[in-house]
Amino acid sequence: MRKKLTNLTIVLFSTIITLVAAEYLFRYMIFGDSNLFKQLRDPGKYANIYTDDYWKLYFAFGGGHPPPKIPHPILGWKGFFDQDSYTHRDEGFVNGRKKVLLYGDSFAMCIDSVQCFEDILNADTIFSKNNYLLNYGVGGYGVDQIYLLCSLSLKLHENPFVVISILPNDMDRSILTVRTGQKPYFELENNQLALKGVPLNPNPADFYEQNPPSIKSYIYARAFNSDLNPFFDPNKMPLDLKEKSLRLNEKIILQLNDMLKTAGVDYVFMIFDNLYNPDGDWRYRHLMSFMHIHKIPYFGTNDLIADDAVNRDFVFDDYIINGDGHPTSYHNKLVADEINRFNLDYSNRVKSKYDYYQSLLDSNSVNSIIRKIKLNKEWLSDVKRKSLERKIPLDSMLYLDAKWIIEDIKSKENQ
Repeated sequence: MRKKLTNLTIVLFSTIITLVAAEYLFRYMIFGDSNLFKQLRDPGKYANIYTDDYWKLYFAFGGGHPPPKIPHPILGWKGFFDQDSYTHRDEGFVNGRKKVLLYGDSFAMCIDSVQCFEDILNADTIFSKNNYLLNYGVGGYGVDQIYLLCSLSLKLHENPFVVISILPNDMDRSILTVRTGQKPYFELENNQLALKGVPLNPNPADFYEQNPPSIKSYIYARAFNSDLNPFFDPNKMPLDLKEKSLRLNEKIILQLNDMLKTAGVDYVFMIFDNLYNPDGDWRYRHLMSFMHIHKIPYFGTNDLIADDAVNRDFVFDDYIINGDGHPTSYHNKLVADEINRFNLDYSNRVKSKYDYYQSLLDSNSVNSIIRKIKLNKEWLSDVKRKSLERKIPLDSMLYLDAKWIIEDIKSKENQ
């Protein structure tokens, strides 16, 4: 018995030594300078993209978007405004006109290769006669940062029209304490928002050194985040993080909505749909439903594209930049026109949108069926064909098709 125990102890001790040595060797391969192991330096091999660890490794592996050299002490990264006063850099061009303030992420800020909202609307002689758009969008912002920037800058502007642009994936960023750089974040304490992480460390290198990844074993992390793990999906947000994201973002949006209502300004939330998300469209659907339930003024860009596709052949690249994912100039023009419609006829536009989305709640309503047709390329093409064959206006054909489907459903239910 004593000999067996001795042998077992030796085996266990040898195994532990081997595992520890393997772990240190693996870390040397990952974090060393040798190009032989370059393929191992991918944060997705060790952490889920929805976690802080992923973004800390993104920095450690020299990710393509380095953190700002001097981060904004409250917001993290900066936009087209003064970092101390939050005055927009284009404030001098307003000249007494009504301000339209746009807040959001890179979908609001736009990329350099496209015409952005301020380019489109401020060049429109009818819009710009009495209005001027100031774009406060900042690439990479989460819902939390959008809210913070709005709360810090809104008081600078007298009676503006405010547009809050949200890409559904912005919700993912709210649960992070770091992304391409350190960022502010909120936690729920007694069902109230508590701002954390501010002021931010002015030295990014110090921040990352003081806040390393929480991964205990990189060998285990690599195995867990491998395609060989049948329970691992790199695109799927873990259930606990999904629930946290929904609770936190709902609270942020409600607080932002209350702030805008208290300020007495006209405002609308604009929900961008990037048309493709490997994790599904649950974020978009949740946001649209949440806005409607709480009677928050909003519209979805998804519907603008669906309406536009009725009058032209749907080509994905007309709306989304291939290989990039951001909206095209054409897409931005559709959205800019909708912003202008809200600005010109706010009360009626809010009511008509609310009534429209209310009608969609009944899956068998005419509007709901028409929307489904518009969002289905093959179905819409078939309705267009029938419209031409029967010499009936397309809007009428859409209505007739939807009506026929509803009657067919009712007849089957009565059988």
